[in-house]
Amino acid sequence: TPPQYAVAIEPNLSRSHHVIVPGGAHGVSGLGCIPEVIESFVDDPANQNLDIDCIADIQVAPFFLSPSGAFGGAYD
Repeated sequence: TPPQYAVAIEPNLSRSHHVIVPGGAHGVSGLGCIPEVIESFVDDPANQNLDIDCIADIQVAPFFLSPSGAFGGAYD
């Protein structure tokens, strides 16, 4: 979800936690520590102290349009 959409709906979700993975896009829920963060939230949605410091360590894949990858096959 683009951050601005999450901000817009946040007032309607009383136990929401807005977490941004820098450089992330769709599919970040399986990266790095995010599965553990999600599990912690599901286990205790009232917990306002989720440990999200680990998000800074997540390396996201670069954006690409070619099936050859981010460098368009330049490094094949």
